[in-house]
Formats: sequence, C-alpha cells, structure tokens
Amino acid sequence: MKVDSCRRRAHYGSGVVGVLLRTGMLLASCLFLVDRNVNALGSSSSNRAHFDGVSVSPSLLSPRELVLDYLKETNTDEQVSPLTRTILCVPPSCYCADDTLVYTQVATQSRIQGLEVLQKACDSFERDFQSELGVSSSVSRVSFLSQSEVVFQWNVTWVPPTAAWLEGLGNVWPGVEVIPTPYNHLSTEVSTFSWSAVGRLFSNVLQNQRLQVPLACIEGTTQLQFVNKNDDGWTLRSIREELSYAQDLQRGRLRNRRCAADLRLFLETARRMDHGDADRGTTGDDEKDWDDVVATCLPWQSVPGSNPLDLEPSEEGPEAALVALGLAAIIMVTFANVMAPLLLGQSLFGPPTYIVPPSELNSLF
Repeated sequence: MKVDSCRRRAHYGSGVVGVLLRTGMLLASCLFLVDRNVNALGSSSSNRAHFDGVSVSPSLLSPRELVLDYLKETNTDEQVSPLTRTILCVPPSCYCADDTLVYTQVATQSRIQGLEVLQKACDSFERDFQSELGVSSSVSRVSFLSQSEVVFQWNVTWVPPTAAWLEGLGNVWPGVEVIPTPYNHLSTEVSTFSWSAVGRLFSNVLQNQRLQVPLACIEGTTQLQFVNKNDDGWTLRSIREELSYAQDLQRGRLRNRRCAADLRLFLETARRMDHGDADRGTTGDDEKDWDDVVATCLPWQSVPGSNPLDLEPSEEGPEAALVALGLAAIIMVTFANVMAPLLLGQSLFGPPTYIVPPSELNSLF
C-alpha cells in the first residue's frame, strides 16, 4: 500500500495540481460506472419482461414464451392447487377478456364457458377432491404442435382410500419408511390378489424397514388453442382435456379394476360439474345426476371385476383360500389358549376356571 501511494503522488504531483488531477479521475470513474450500469439495465429489459410483465405486455409474447415462463414461475410455487395446475396452464393475462374461453372435458363430454366460471369450477374441484389431503400433480412434458397450439402432459397422484390404513400404519411404525408406489403400469392387466405378495410386503418391512404403499396415478393431456386477432397479441381461446385411462377404457385396453376405480373417483370428484357451471345436456343440479353422467359416459362394465360384489381372483388358486382358513384357525386357537386366559381369566376351550369354586360358595354364606 505504501509503494502504490508513493507512485500515485510521484505521478500526479503534489499541491493543487495533484488534487485537481485526483478529483478529475474520480469523476471520470463515477461516470464510467453509471454508464455501464445503464447499458446493463437496457440490455436486460427484454429478459425481465418475460417475468414481471412491466416493460412488455405478456400478450405480445408468443404462446411458447408464455408457457415456458409460466412453468418456471409455478413449478416451485406450492400455493398453486394441484388440480388447477392441470387446467389453467398459462398466466391470467393470456385469457380472453370476454366469455369466449371454452373448457372441454372429453371423457364426460362436458364443457365450461367463461374464465370466471372456470375458475370457480377449479375451486370446487379442489374442494370436492380434498386436494389438501396429500394430492399432488406435475407436468411431465410440453409439446408445441404449432405456433398457436400447445399440449401439456400431466399426472395427478394420491393414496387411494383403500390403502389409507396402510399409509397410517407406516407413519406410526417406528423406523419404517413409507414408499409410495404407483401401479398405473398395470392398467392393461387383470388385477388379482396374492397372499405371497402380502408376505413379501411385510417381509420387506421387517428386513429393510421400507413399506410400499399403493399410489393412484391419473395421467392426462391438456390442449391449449391460442388466437391472435389483428396482431393485437395472443389470447387463449380453448382448453381441451383428455384422460389416458378414459381413452384406454373406450378402446377396451383398460383391464385393471383398481385403475378403473381411480378413474371413476377422479371423474366423480375432481371433475364434478353439477354446480350449475357446466353445459352437458342434462337436467337437474343434484349430486346423483352427475354420478349418473359418469356411470353412463364410459363402458365401465368391460373391466373384469368392476361390479361391486365381484371378488378379485387369487393368483395361487383355490388352494390359497384353504391355507388362509388354516392360518385363521391357528390364530384363533392360539388366542383362545394363550391370550384369552390373560384377558378373560379363562380359556375359551375346556372346563371353566372359577375364582371361587362352587363347592366353597356355601361356606361363604
């Protein structure tokens, strides 16, 4: 530091001339920094417009830019509801100001017209499906078919009600990790019951402290159609939604009754449109009416075991039922001889055990 300061004094001189020179150099440096910052701000104004919409109106951006920027903002936003994310996929400023926006649900042939009505419907979807109870969604792929057409591929996952007890067991089991396991890849196979699979499930818990819990998964696509009238900017005109399970069911490829039950639950609750917000060509607004729409819109009877009273076939055959009855008998006998005396004071089999024998009751009186 001493050598540098000596060099500066030797170079600029001393006295008034040195002070003037140092002041001039300081002002020049300040002007240079200000000019550089102004240029940097000017060069980044177009990038900033994609995120805050201050410098450039978002409607002037292309649909590709709108979609990509919105995905960057909402992928990490936990406040966006999972079901709403699958329908309203672009910023609010892109929607038509009038009631020309149309949402179509292909599986039930239902439609909703108008942005405000659609937003209220999305709120009812979240409420009816109870999205706050562990429902999640994600966008797996985005395809740009043309300048005005974009297709989203998404999935919604949740633990089915029939497996909620298993998830609760894993949460209270000390040292056990719950592993959600989707089964949508088995949609083309007939669902069966296996005692050996139950054994492997709990064997994995005892050996590896890992409990696999079934995870329902609904996959779908949302097609967005944009329009640009008179080069005034792009606006979203139509939303068309299709569900993979519904397409497979109509083609006769959906064979798994569990996957079919997940699809029916999703349509009955997560896409319920009986609140006066849908045009589906039916009369009445009660819940039973919408359940009838779902029951008749797809060929549910083509799925093996879809009737409520049907039982899943066993992979081990009828011998497995005999083994299960034998195990149940062994458990009952063990309880009767080992646990019952501790709980009831006597065994369920054999002569009764008296606290006071009947022969000694007379002496008490």
